[in-house]
Amino acid sequence: AIKVAASVHCSRTLQTCRECCGGQGYRAKNRLGQLKADSDIFQTFEGDNTVLLQQVTKYLLAELQRQLKIGQFSGVLAFLTPQMLQSAE
Repeated sequence: AIKVAASVHCSRTLQTCRECCGGQGYRAKNRLGQLKADSDIFQTFEGDNTVLLQQVTKYLLAELQRQLKIGQFSGVLAFLTPQMLQSAE
């Protein structure tokens, strides 16, 4: 998930820089065009971002299902469970 977040942030940041520069953002001297083209490729290297996000989602849902079955939670769920039980009483 870190690769997805980093590559999307990089691509959006470069696009914003390019737009802020107006017509100058398209000049070859600024290298923003080349950097933007490179950042678009990073979203596909080592797996497409969409596929990676689907894999992360599948893992998180399986982990949630496992924790719900055994009633043992970790992370944020471990913190929230006692509070949810108290408010349910």
